[in-house]
Amino acid sequence: MFITAATYHDQVLKLVDSGEPVSAAVAFVGQGCDEILGRSTASVRLLCNLLSGGTNPRAIQALKAYRGIEIRHLRNLHAKVIIGDTSAIIGSANLSENGLTTNPDMGSGWHEAGWLVNDRDSLRDMDAWYQKLWAAALQVTDDDLKQAEAMWGDQNTAAFVSSGRSGARFADVHRQQVDGVPIYMCIYSDDASERAVKAASTKLSDIERSGSVVPSVSPYEIFDGWSSLPSDGPLLCFRIRANGSLVSEGAWKYISELDTSYSHRGQRHNVFFASRVRKVLEWKYGPADAKLLASALEGASESILAKHDRKGYISLHEALTIAGVDRLRD
Repeated sequence: MFITAATYHDQVLKLVDSGEPVSAAVAFVGQGCDEILGRSTASVRLLCNLLSGGTNPRAIQALKAYRGIEIRHLRNLHAKVIIGDTSAIIGSANLSENGLTTNPDMGSGWHEAGWLVNDRDSLRDMDAWYQKLWAAALQVTDDDLKQAEAMWGDQNTAAFVSSGRSGARFADVHRQQVDGVPIYMCIYSDDASERAVKAASTKLSDIERSGSVVPSVSPYEIFDGWSSLPSDGPLLCFRIRANGSLVSEGAWKYISELDTSYSHRGQRHNVFFASRVRKVLEWKYGPADAKLLASALEGASESILAKHDRKGYISLHEALTIAGVDRLRD
């Protein structure tokens, strides 16, 4: 039986819910996979391609929490096959929310297609094929997951930058697009102290007197008493008002060469510089974009603050996840 995107998800669930052991060879695994395979009341084997950048390592971590699911990986796997005792599905869909969307015309997911197989000879051939691959596959180690995390981030970042160069606006960003992408955000309410402002001014003056070139930091922001700033991506800053609303204070890039500090009551306090950026990894980020993001995060501002403290930051993906936001605008 031919399967389209409209029925692919339901057919996969029907196979998983059948009570039969499931053997899946699906190259790329993403968000939502645990909610699919975790439904099975029988044993599940998952063979994926973990180390090519296409599998979300957090999805694998979620699956590892299920006692009845065994996972292995094979570097050159590209198949998408799910096998039960009495039926199997061969198709194009990966095990993820995007791969198994029921209505790709609404703007997320792909037009997938597949074939439902239930004749015994084909099932026997598929099982023999699977057993051979399973025997050659490797167990998933902690080092594998660390490597997969880096590759996942690199691939998503490259795709995100490419979209930005094509003219995308930040208001159109989707949460899945920034998964693993080095974009960070913070919420604060206080200003830099006079001591921090003086330390920053002294730092710039010292550089000028030494004859060194002062990095271009105009306009600049200083962060007083923070333990660190992100060095691999921009920081989107928001001030929280007394009524809980958020106001954007722009996007900033950390200038590590200007690090300084001051002493107060026997303690050293870091002073970090950052310069303003007009684009976020090539995506246009103007006042309207920032206002949309502020509005999307307002309801979760206290939860976000609890996550990163008053002088810290978290990834934009984590902030959107906490806020339950998939898109900034429809």
